[in-house]
Amino acid sequence: MSGTPSHFVTEKNEILQNNKSELPSTRPATFYKSLMFLFVSNPRIMKHKNIIRLLLMLLLGLPGTLFAQQENAFQKMKPGDWFEVLVADTSRKPDNESYRYNIRYQLKKTDASGNREYTLTFERTRIILSHAGTVALGYDSYYPPYKQGIEKPVQKPVFHSRVDAAGNILSMKAETDLPRINLYEIGTRKSYGGTSVELEQISGETATAISGIIMKAIANHEQQWYNGTLYRNSGLSFVLSATSFELKPNVLVVGHIKNMTAALARSLDFYLPGVNKPFRISADGNFSIATRLSEGTGARLSYYPIEKVQEKPNKSDLKNVDVMVFKRIIDIPLFFRPGDTLMITGDALKPDIDLQFSGKTAKMAEFALDLAKANFQKKTQEIPYSTKSYAAETFMQQQDADRATFNKLNTTYDKQLSPITENYYRLRFAFLQGSERLDFLSKTSYKSSPTANGMFEAFPEHFFKAIDTLPVLMTDYNNAVWYTSFINASHSYLRSRDGQFNGGSNDFFLGNYVLSLNHLRRFPLYRSLADAFENQLGNNSWKTAQTLKPYYEDFINNCADTVLTGSVRQKWKTLSTWAPGKPLPLKSIKLADGSLLSLDKFKGKALSITFNYHYPDEMKRLLERIKKQDPKQVHFLIVQLKQPGYPPSTVINELKKLAQVTLVEVAADNQALK
Repeated sequence: MSGTPSHFVTEKNEILQNNKSELPSTRPATFYKSLMFLFVSNPRIMKHKNIIRLLLMLLLGLPGTLFAQQENAFQKMKPGDWFEVLVADTSRKPDNESYRYNIRYQLKKTDASGNREYTLTFERTRIILSHAGTVALGYDSYYPPYKQGIEKPVQKPVFHSRVDAAGNILSMKAETDLPRINLYEIGTRKSYGGTSVELEQISGETATAISGIIMKAIANHEQQWYNGTLYRNSGLSFVLSATSFELKPNVLVVGHIKNMTAALARSLDFYLPGVNKPFRISADGNFSIATRLSEGTGARLSYYPIEKVQEKPNKSDLKNVDVMVFKRIIDIPLFFRPGDTLMITGDALKPDIDLQFSGKTAKMAEFALDLAKANFQKKTQEIPYSTKSYAAETFMQQQDADRATFNKLNTTYDKQLSPITENYYRLRFAFLQGSERLDFLSKTSYKSSPTANGMFEAFPEHFFKAIDTLPVLMTDYNNAVWYTSFINASHSYLRSRDGQFNGGSNDFFLGNYVLSLNHLRRFPLYRSLADAFENQLGNNSWKTAQTLKPYYEDFINNCADTVLTGSVRQKWKTLSTWAPGKPLPLKSIKLADGSLLSLDKFKGKALSITFNYHYPDEMKRLLERIKKQDPKQVHFLIVQLKQPGYPPSTVINELKKLAQVTLVEVAADNQALK
């Protein structure tokens, strides 16, 4: 059985034969006409027609102009340049299979005839099989089943291809033989015994079929083949996810808020992934945000009314100061996909700024606004720490009421949102409620009521189902706050549940490591291990870190997600620079008085450096160790944090008298040492 069914290749080869550049664009023209009519027919907006006309031009100009600019970059590619495409084959009927590939095309050379040679690397492969009556199966090459003792990372599928100037695939050859892959359960099992499926890796036929469509589109100078919509009748969609050249944005949000003031402008905030600069609204109330997305992602529009109050500091030498207090009133959870546009208009003097939405995602934004407003009447209340009055039964009833409100809102917008958008909000709501239950358990010490006999006893039926059955194993939103918050909170829940029987793990590294391997899979497992390594490597010495080396190598060789492995690698590399016998990674140290201490002055001797916060007992032990060393062979540099309010160490003066000791102070905000 191959990585894709046989009809996949047949369908795609038919596309190669019928791929004509004169076919119409997949972007619907009716969108622009209806959007123009909306603006012109609205009397309130007509008062600001010049501003709106400008914003409209931005919205309408996004698809054609930016895609055309990007298309030109393909023609100018030089050897070494590359682009990565997310290919999604998710249109199968019935809707029971999904294949997604992140493929990187790196240009090796172009000959005199215009033929190009590419190296194709399948950077990531995701497969889901969800046939009726069976538990869904999934595979994600970023987060494979964890294996211990492997010596090197699993080989990614790599092909070498030749393409002529017309986009025809002349050859496609796999670099190596590839191991088979296994799909395991990603849903909740309802009967005893697990299920798995073994598939072949990517075949040359599949690589040829996909590449043929892409290369033909590039050769024909098509402008919107990678806009994320279904490409003609291919059953595939394409999105540029990364390139070696400049990548143009494919999501645009513009807006105009009437009667905007500087104070009101500070009360609005817009978060959109990929946008690194702070959100700003101009003096006339205009704003524009653009970013590049390869998959759907959450965003947020927040409104914070400002209350200006006076506060008297305790310090008598400070004057009274005005303090700006922000209190969140409304938080609108938005959702964007590649090619989305949204226009936001409103009046800052009206309640909730009187927001209206237009553009491709107008209905999504309206739903999100109604969802934010419904949050004002939320029944489930966060309980305080050390509360003495609580009941799991009452808490469940509150959550049931909130779920009924959410379901009613979904019914109101039935068939007005895309299936992907609907699924996103349903997932988000389920994970938020799951996190609320974890919060309840944490703050009540896992008791159903103050009178419960013990942990996890006398809870209502299905209380834990909302936690244990969430689809954590394979979602498309690994970076969503609602998802990562749940994953983080679930660690304590799992540890406490295991602790009933084995005494718990006490948060030491191997305890967390074993707990994670026993209970977690895929992204949650690798995210948990990455956090454990970062904490351990960030708080220990080089010598201590060496005990983690086999676990570190297993993690690096298993995980293909460079976002997770990158920070762990960096911490390991940083610690390795401090290995005994290596040149000092520090050339100088900035002292608390602003001067620099050059470490060149200690050349010729072994140097022991101690970074000390305020641990008098440690300094006493250090003094005893220093006295046992030959002062002609080793010098001791003690870097003390200068922090007012702490009593001086009783051994500092004695240390300063020793010729083989240099003691200096550094400020708490010394970023270089952090």
